[in-house]
Amino acid sequence: MEREVFAYDSFEGFPAPTEEDKSVRNPKEGEWSFSPSGKYKYSKEFTELVLMEAGVPLSELSISITKGFFSDSLKRHPNRPIALLHVDGDLYSSYKDTLENLYELVSPGGIIVFDDFLAEQVEGESFPGSRQAVREFLGDKIDNLKVSIAGTNYLIKD
Repeated sequence: MEREVFAYDSFEGFPAPTEEDKSVRNPKEGEWSFSPSGKYKYSKEFTELVLMEAGVPLSELSISITKGFFSDSLKRHPNRPIALLHVDGDLYSSYKDTLENLYELVSPGGIIVFDDFLAEQVEGESFPGSRQAVREFLGDKIDNLKVSIAGTNYLIKD
């Protein structure tokens, strides 16, 4: 079955962190717009280059890479079922925007992976806003989370 792949990124780093994001890590607006070495500016073209160098056959895939903060770009996501939703937004507002705009489109039996989410608060946690956003959004469904062998939390949607 042919699948479409949709990728969203601001390519401008983090949006403005909120009160929920305060942590020892202290994320800053615009952080992660460049690679950790500072050598590469993240962009749609850079992402395509990385995928090609990894052997991903871009010409054989239906992949759409959209630039913009989630608060804007996800509102324009096509109204069609999602089989796998990988949430990697680090901050509270990015997680909330993703879940509010895309959760209902995830098919029953579809998987939602929470990249930065920690089920329990831990000292020195890097992204507490992601945990708070997931807990607020899922409510009692939080008890249905599973943990992958890599330690990443995920949910199989009912």
